[in-house]
Parts: sequence; C-alpha cells; structure tokens
Amino acid sequence: MARLRAAGVLLLSLAACSRGPRNNTQRVAVLGIDNLTGDASLDWISVAAPRIIASELTSVGGATAVVAASPSDAYAAGATRLVQGYFDRRDTGASPQGSAASLHFEVAVEDAASHHIQPPIVLDGPPLKAIDALAHGIDPAAHPFSSANAQAIEAFGKRDFARAVELDPDFSTAWREWAESLAAMHPEQASEILRRGLAQTGLRSPSDRSRMELLAASLTHDAAAELKALEAMAAQAPPDPNSLRGLAETAMNAREFATAVKYYRKLLELVPNDAAAENLMGYAYAFGGDLPSAMKSFAIYRRAPGQEANALDSMGEAYFVNGQFRDAEQFFLQAHDKDPSMLAGGDLLKAAYARFLSGDLAGADGIFKRFDEFRAQAKDPLLAWKRATWLYATGRSEQARAALESALPQASPQLAELARRQLAVWKVTATKGDLAVLRRAYLASTPSNDGLSRTFYAAALMEGGQMEEARKLLKTWPLPDAAGDPTLVSLVYPKFLELRQKVK
Repeated sequence: MARLRAAGVLLLSLAACSRGPRNNTQRVAVLGIDNLTGDASLDWISVAAPRIIASELTSVGGATAVVAASPSDAYAAGATRLVQGYFDRRDTGASPQGSAASLHFEVAVEDAASHHIQPPIVLDGPPLKAIDALAHGIDPAAHPFSSANAQAIEAFGKRDFARAVELDPDFSTAWREWAESLAAMHPEQASEILRRGLAQTGLRSPSDRSRMELLAASLTHDAAAELKALEAMAAQAPPDPNSLRGLAETAMNAREFATAVKYYRKLLELVPNDAAAENLMGYAYAFGGDLPSAMKSFAIYRRAPGQEANALDSMGEAYFVNGQFRDAEQFFLQAHDKDPSMLAGGDLLKAAYARFLSGDLAGADGIFKRFDEFRAQAKDPLLAWKRATWLYATGRSEQARAALESALPQASPQLAELARRQLAVWKVTATKGDLAVLRRAYLASTPSNDGLSRTFYAAALMEGGQMEEARKLLKTWPLPDAAGDPTLVSLVYPKFLELRQKVK
C-alpha cells in the first residue's frame, strides 16, 4: 500500500516543486562565491551573493535556481548548470581594509551534462552591482533582487535578519530565510516572523511570498493552504513532473480528491509510465468514492513489474474505505497469497477486519487464526498483545483484558511494557479530547492513516453538537493499520461503529 507523507515543518514546496530535472527548462545550482581577499569582514558577500544570484534567476523563462553546498547536492537537485566563482581585490590598495567599494569577481558556468565550462564572467565593481551583473551574465532576463538597500543586504549576508527587515521592511528574501532558519527548532517564532512578513503589502518577490505562505501553512499542518501556495508557485513556472507530484500529494492530504486526480492525470501525461502516480491516483479516486475509476488505475498499476501484490492490496483498501468489505477481503487474501512477506501477514489481518465489519465475527476469527499462525511461525514477540487487541477491537473487551493479563507472567520485557500500557488505556473509558488538538491531529494525518485521529475528532465534533461535520468524517471507513499510538488503535473500530450508529 502506498502511503502519503504528511506535511512537515520545513518547505515541502522545495521537495515538491524544485527537486529533480525539469522538462526542457534550465535549473541553475549556485555552488558558492568564495572570498579570496583574506578579509573576513567581507564574508557576508560569500553568503549573500549565491542567494542573490539564485533569487534573480528563479522563474526566469521557467528556470529555477538554488544554492547548493556541493556538486553532488547540485546533481541531486537536477541542476542543468553549475555556477561557482570567487572575488578578490585587484586594486592598488586604495580601498581601505574592510571596504567593499570595488572588488574583482570571476564566475564560471558549467554545463552539468557535458561538463563544458564557459569562459568565465569577469567583473569589477561594488559587490551589489557586480552580483546583479553576474546574474544577468548568466541569463540576461534575470529579474531584480528583492532589496536594493545595500545596508539591508549586508545585514542579510551576516544573517542579521532582524536588522535587514528593519532597514527594508519589504525585503521578502530576508523575511523568508529568517522564518526558514527558525522553523525546525522554533516553529512558533517562525510563524510569528511569517505573520509579520506576510503583512508587508510591498514584498517584492511573488516567489518569496508564495514560499512564505507555504511554510506558514506547513507549520500549522493546513494542507488546504499548502495546496493554495503550491498552486501559486506552480503558476510561476511551466508544469514539470515534480511540481505536479507535489500538487497532487498536497491535494490528497487536503482531502481535495478531485483536485488530486486532476494533478495526477497531468503528471501521467508528462510521465505516462509512472506506476507510483497511477497507484496514488487510484487512491484519490477511491477516497473520493469513485471505485470504478480507482479499479482502472489499480489495474494499470498492477501491470507494472513487481507490483501485482501491492496492487491487489490497494484494490482491497479501495473497497474497504468505501464499506464494500467482502470485496475488500477477497483482494486482501489474494495479495497475501501472492506475496505473504510484503506486509508480514498484514493483509490477513486486514481481511479479518473486513470480514468482521461485514457482520461475520466467526468468519473473521477464522481469518485471524491464519494471521495468528503466520505470525507465530515468524516468532512474533508481540503476538499475545496482537491477539488481545483483536479481541478488544472486535467488541470483546473483557476477554481482551483477561488474555493480556494472563500473558504478563511469561512476557518478555518488551511485551510486558506494552501490555501494561495497553491495560491502562483500556481502563480509561472516556475518550473525550480537546477539539482543537484533535482537529490539528486530523489535519496533520493523511487519508491513508487517519483512522485514529479522524475517529476521535468526529467523536469530539459530535459531543459538541456538530453532527453534520462529524457525519462527513464518518463517510469512509478507516483502514485497519491506522498510524498512531499502538495502544489506542484497538479503540478505533468500537468507537467508529458507535458513532456510525448515532448518525444513521
């Protein structure tokens, strides 16, 4: 089964829209502009110059540009041209130490495919004027940088972002890099920087604004806002496989399934044999309730080398989320028979849940017995816990507790710890939670693994009287191997079945 990523705190746009080679477009990687003056006070130029060049070249004629730490990073980013150079002093000493009044720059441009290096671009002059001229030397259509304030750019090069935006409040690249520098370790501070930056109506770079909006959305796990920002970024350059893949995936995470299908279709027009895209498009159809179209996509995916078992599993999941459990069971059993090792017996467990939800507990126990025997042969150290959670998830809570308690005396330390945690969870009957927290957990999940977060968010909505909103979340069924705390997963189906009864 294919799993979609959840949005992270860092710019997933760069992974989605910028990594990998583009269709017939240039991708420039700026490796560095080294300071050879011997004057450390001018190091800020080495920091600022690659970023200025990359910014001025991005979205020029559909091109993109990035700063790369090494040639290997540049090639990994799908660069078509590599840029690197240096600056030093060629004057007679008229400029005082620490002055950047006039410097000598030389920059080489290498074709990544042929490794042919063009004659160097040579310029003398003040750094900002020279750097801008270098960008235009690489591509005459380069656009202006997001600040022309020399003091603000020097502060930017020294990574004094607060000073840079104080000197030039519309310096969009400084706002963006400031927020990016804080996002991983201090997301709340990054969010505040983004709020302040995006409030500036005069931000000079549409690309920076879109990337800031995307980061702001990713920090709050707002997939719908991420999709809007990604679409704005995509509009600034011709479509390419990686940007379309990112758009489709983000639309899926935003539960905009028709939009996800649209982008997967466009991706498959550019890359007709992209098996992973075909599979994910099948999931988009399935989550949107269009099973016939989902089956067509999975049938195409099934023909890809080595993907038959996974395609059968995908078909089973498509039927499962739409409540067609007997069909789901058959596909899960076929997937297990085709490749028992693929999910370590997981398809047997999914088939057992499908039979249970179809109303046949005895038949479900029979399929679970096959799973139990398979895992026993594999010497699964947690099998006693899995037996107990099966009992609990299928409505036999007292038997589940008794089974787990009886396993404790002979349990390994690993099993004993998990069993104690599980028994403690089962003793707590209340499942209420903070609505805002549950909503964030749901938004941060993906449709394939949202069973836990979606079920308890729906319960909280229902408890708050928001029945219609809860009803929407209960339309499709959660898959059996929902992500999250393993001690909570056995609570999903009892609670989901209870909620479905209430909204009938």
